[in-house]
Amino acid sequence: PGTSTAGQTVDGLLSGFTTRFGGHIRAHFNQCRDLPYLYNESQMHSVVFPSFRDLCELVVREQPMERRVRQEGDGGGHGQVDYWLERRARTIILEYKHSYLSTRSGAFHVFAQDEWKEGQKQLGTIVQHGGPEALPQGEAADAVLLMTLYHFKQSSKGWPRPTSPDEDWD
Repeated sequence: PGTSTAGQTVDGLLSGFTTRFGGHIRAHFNQCRDLPYLYNESQMHSVVFPSFRDLCELVVREQPMERRVRQEGDGGGHGQVDYWLERRARTIILEYKHSYLSTRSGAFHVFAQDEWKEGQKQLGTIVQHGGPEALPQGEAADAVLLMTLYHFKQSSKGWPRPTSPDEDWD
């Protein structure tokens, strides 16, 4: 954050996001009797996107940060940020990751650590190569990495098998 006002904008966004995120997860479960994190990233964003939309004047998902053609052998994305948010006249560039914790051990999984490291790398690349140029001249932005971790109970094969939000969510 560049200024204390910007920091307050981000802090307010994240605390408000947490509250609304829980509400959208409950609404999702009540509607379809399934939890939104079980399948893939696209389904996850069906509760993440409206949670940000409740709080921001503008929410854009998978916003290109630079225009370039992917070359053969390139890894990763095309220079897109997960969420481009406008809140109280401040731009927030947000990379969003998700992973899980096991209720048996309560420990972070290597996968969660790897996702966090990948998010840091992606956000750093966006800030270094293209992020500032995408903003109107002289405007600053906050770059944020956000990760949601959820708890699950493992089946005998080690796969998540939640049966209700009361059992599986803390």
